[in-house]
Amino acid sequence: MKQTVVGTYECSMERIRVSLRSGTGAAVLRPTDKCKNFEFVIGADYEYWWEVLDALFHETMEYCLDQLGCRFRKTNSMDCAHSNYNFIFDHLQFTEASARASYFMAESIPDVCTAWKKWHKKVKGKK
Repeated sequence: MKQTVVGTYECSMERIRVSLRSGTGAAVLRPTDKCKNFEFVIGADYEYWWEVLDALFHETMEYCLDQLGCRFRKTNSMDCAHSNYNFIFDHLQFTEASARASYFMAESIPDVCTAWKKWHKKVKGKK
């Protein structure tokens, strides 16, 4: 699977690495020996820019709400299905999560957009 690092940006008082990868969808990866930061890995094979932005925003809000203690498992299930999570927050927590996400998005969007356009130029050049 092809993957390219876009950059590292502040989010929720942490440094988050953003990468584009082949395919669609997105994920938040926890720190490892190779990468000491959390990482948002975003699929780059979307046809439209807004789909990439949607995936980035989804992972950013999910991360920020998790950092604020607003993500809960609704069952004792041991699997990691996305449907096993609920988010419960009040208006103040929503405001804080939105502020943290907005700061991150404002910093990362220009670089992610440039990287996504470059990704698609490479793909078109191969055809």
